[in-house]
Amino acid sequence: MTNYSLPKPEFETSSLQVLWIDRAGDIWIGGRHGLFLFDEVTERFTTDFIAAAESKVRRMGFVSSISEDQTGSLWVGTTRLGVYRINRKNGTFTQLPTDFVTDRNNSRVEALLVGNEGHVWLGTYGNGLFLIDSSGKLLHRYHQEAEADPYKLSNNNIRTLALDNHGKLWVGTFDGLDIIDKEQIVNQIRYQEGDVRGLSHSSIRSIFKDQKGTMWIGTYFGGINLFDEDNQRFRHFYHRPFDDLSLSYNVVGAFTEIISGDWIIGTERGGIDFFDRKLSVHTYQARPNSTIKWLLSDKKGQVWVGVFRGGLQLLNQKDYTLRPYPSAQPDYQAMRNAIINCIVEDPEGGLWLGTDSKGGVFYFNTEAKRFEHFFGQDTLQDYLGNHAVKSIHLTSDGQLLLATKGKGIVMFDRYTGHIEQYGKLRIGGSLVLVDEFNHIFKDTSGILWFASNGGGVFSYNRSTGEAERFHVNDGLANNIVMGTMQDNAGYLWFVTLNGLTKYSPQENQIIKSYHYSSGFPLEEINEGAFYKTTDGDFLIGGSNGYIAMDPLNLKGNTYQPPVVITDLRVSNKRVLPGDGTGILEQELYKTKAITLRYSQSILTLDFAALNFIRPENNQYAYRMVGFDDEWIYSQNRRSATYTRLPAGSYTFMVKGSNNDGVWNEQPLELQVVMLPPPWRTWWAYCIYGILIVGGFLVVRYNAVKSTQLKHNLRLEQLEKEKWKEIQRAKAYLFH
Repeated sequence: MTNYSLPKPEFETSSLQVLWIDRAGDIWIGGRHGLFLFDEVTERFTTDFIAAAESKVRRMGFVSSISEDQTGSLWVGTTRLGVYRINRKNGTFTQLPTDFVTDRNNSRVEALLVGNEGHVWLGTYGNGLFLIDSSGKLLHRYHQEAEADPYKLSNNNIRTLALDNHGKLWVGTFDGLDIIDKEQIVNQIRYQEGDVRGLSHSSIRSIFKDQKGTMWIGTYFGGINLFDEDNQRFRHFYHRPFDDLSLSYNVVGAFTEIISGDWIIGTERGGIDFFDRKLSVHTYQARPNSTIKWLLSDKKGQVWVGVFRGGLQLLNQKDYTLRPYPSAQPDYQAMRNAIINCIVEDPEGGLWLGTDSKGGVFYFNTEAKRFEHFFGQDTLQDYLGNHAVKSIHLTSDGQLLLATKGKGIVMFDRYTGHIEQYGKLRIGGSLVLVDEFNHIFKDTSGILWFASNGGGVFSYNRSTGEAERFHVNDGLANNIVMGTMQDNAGYLWFVTLNGLTKYSPQENQIIKSYHYSSGFPLEEINEGAFYKTTDGDFLIGGSNGYIAMDPLNLKGNTYQPPVVITDLRVSNKRVLPGDGTGILEQELYKTKAITLRYSQSILTLDFAALNFIRPENNQYAYRMVGFDDEWIYSQNRRSATYTRLPAGSYTFMVKGSNNDGVWNEQPLELQVVMLPPPWRTWWAYCIYGILIVGGFLVVRYNAVKSTQLKHNLRLEQLEKEKWKEIQRAKAYLFH
């Protein structure tokens, strides 16, 4: 890492406030001593980027903000309420008037941003926010004292401005975050004590949009906040302390929709909440501290409530009181403290009630406002005993299908009194015993879906008697299934204990599951806490509030995250530039190739995909080309280690996916050269060659010398023998 500072002694301190990289790649620095252009070649700061105006540049004062318009002109804001436009193409330097600022003695420009339409936003300290055109003409002012809400700011002290991908302006103030769309304030966000999912602090210091479009919000005393649209696909409603317009209690167990289109929410130990869809707030509360098990809006618009140990009650929508039933029926007085698990309206307008005990099934006449005995009631209640009835489905031929705890699926013919139990389901020729079910649903094709309490979900064809089972091994979020809903496109959604699963009937397969770990907000879903509204939205309640979602527009995260190498270790020691190993000459992210000695053959590379939505669910794959034959999929493990790589040249490649499994198929590459040991280098082989040739020559020389010596000795011997023969001949002649 290299540090740069303003030249001394001209500038004793390098108090820098803002950095801007323009579209040409030039680096601009602003701060206490004005505006500077950084020359990357000479690594120096300069103010002579417009020679004719250098003296004006030096008189700008403290530069607090820099921005750029579509023409490439630079806009600069200073703490002296100065607004400047610098056109480097024609060499002009223009100061725009700021007479519209009323309190000039106590105001300064803290933030400046050029909008998509070429208008300029000026955020001041003390005087609010101004919108001007390119000539400096005032278009709008936003401030804390404004009478009209579209122009009323959270605070007049502004620190930072940023545009999101939709062109909305994010305004960071000393006391809250304001969002402006089409020149009107549409949302104000402040810190709320106890709201763990909200803004962590109201004083905003900085806002930054990354290349994905995620908004990063830096606060004065609350750390960093992150906002990403892909993390907002479920609207999450929950209780916020000190906010009377939030949900009254976090544990949600029931929903219904009234004629106005507003929602009624039943909580456990928090009573009934009313949600105004236009205002998007919870407005009224009924029967506080009670636990609501079921809600039903009948054909007449009446709202019936199943209260835990409070039986059936009718909600008065004018004064928000509840009237319990029965009022004067001695034979049904026990129903006043019954636990009602479900309420279903029949074509005649009556209500069928499923209870936790006391017989399981009851009928209530909404016209007479009294419980009525139905044909076969005693037989059915004796059969069910104290087994809970969790769901009732009315078939087109007048039969009741009951989902029970302990009796499986029970079919009751209300006209004949006939009872039939589906304790075992035939799946592929085998009988599967399942006796606990939570819900029964009939899809648009006529197939019945049984949600079991631990055995997954079953489809059942009444014509053939065949069933098919789906469980966690097939992709189901959990084998404890609370129920089934069908969206307006025909897809089925299985609501499980800890997640949501989407299923395609056409393809007969599970498409995707949503869990808390993958961004689904609910930690645990409650029995019966799911509802489809008239416009097709889903409401699902759990232990930490409830969510509202449009299943047709539930889009995944399509961002293909780039991958970066975050750390390099050799022999389990971290490698840094200039650390003496000689491996890195510059920062790791700038490095394209590394060379390792044979003693540095234990190599570990750490990497990360730049997706910050549930990053723990990012997936990775890597390979060392020249060593690995195929990609190694490491799931969410972010490191790769290689030991004893043979000498040679390799290419390390790594790619990653986001939290929704969308891969960036363009891998990051790093060239790796592994040097051989000294005894296997080219010069070592040359020495080996020289030694071998030299040895051969020595041996050859010795062999030749030996042969010559033997030859000379033989000649000497022949000469001696010849001399002896001559001497013997002489002796014979002269004897």
